[in-house]
Amino acid sequence: FPKTIRGSSAPRADTIKLLGGGKQKEITMNLLDILIFSRGIGAEYRKSKEDLLSQIGTNKRYERSKKEREKDFQEAIQKVKDSQIITKYKEERRPGGEIISVFTYNPDYFKGTEISEIEDQ
Repeated sequence: FPKTIRGSSAPRADTIKLLGGGKQKEITMNLLDILIFSRGIGAEYRKSKEDLLSQIGTNKRYERSKKEREKDFQEAIQKVKDSQIITKYKEERRPGGEIISVFTYNPDYFKGTEISEIEDQ
């Protein structure tokens, strides 16, 4: 989860419970971290799917099986939806064939979770 620094947001207390509790796959936690950290950029988070998967799917087994990586990515998206951070996920194809992942943030998820500025000591 993001560090508690100025301007960052803390996840809601029930986020792990909504994810399904217990131990989660690294790809799920990495996606969650990126979405929480990047939420201030607008109503949507957009990134090249391949770049995103390279960033969050760091497990060595994904080098051998893109099919398994895709399956785990879809599972991670569903868990992030279940945690109510996003309301929608879609993919857009650019003219050159590049796929863009588009996550639509839930505007109500973070209400009241802003971390107050830390006083310098």
